Amino acid sequence: MHYKYHITYLLTCTCARVCATEMSASELEAETEQYRRQVIELKADYRSRRERLEALAAAYESSKQLNPAQRYPALKDMIKDVCTGTSNKSKPP
Repeated sequence: MHYKYHITYLLTCTCARVCATEMSASELEAETEQYRRQVIELKADYRSRRERLEALAAAYESSKQLNPAQRYPALKDMIKDVCTGTSNKSKPP
């Protein structure tokens, strides 16, 4: 969960800035809201990547039932999908 480290870093920076510069309450609220939005985006990104990884694992397991001549193109498509960030769900393995 890489996003947790990013969140911790952001909070540490904010705390250091508050102590060093005496930010006003409105500035602190604005920065906190910005960080909340970043956290939401990071969590959504994490969920998306996790879903893609789970789908890839399922497709890989199902490809084991194919003979080598059929499996090679299926694996090739899986790798292509991961590298380009697309999904080829309409194609059966």
